[in-house]
Amino acid sequence: LDSTLEDLINQTEGIVIANSTTLFEFLTLNVPFYRFRVDSDTDKFRDLKIPMFSSCTELEELVQIGWKNLKEIYDKEIGSEKNVKTQYKKFLLENSL
Repeated sequence: LDSTLEDLINQTEGIVIANSTTLFEFLTLNVPFYRFRVDSDTDKFRDLKIPMFSSCTELEELVQIGWKNLKEIYDKEIGSEKNVKTQYKKFLLENSL
């Protein structure tokens, strides 16, 4: 297991994530990802309005939408900043109490 995250990314057509800040890195790096819906009480990004799935059918629907179209939705909701630090700061400032 000498594989790197970059190796994993290059070997996949998309990565499933859940309640993780990884979505910011993947979005910034233009890595296709699909967000699994978790319990809203534990979802630290519950106010983030991006497509999610909780069943195989819903995942298939997201895959059919295509990464380019999903990325447009994500960019509108999160932003299209190419700097991860700036992306985090923007999101946290906009979503703080």
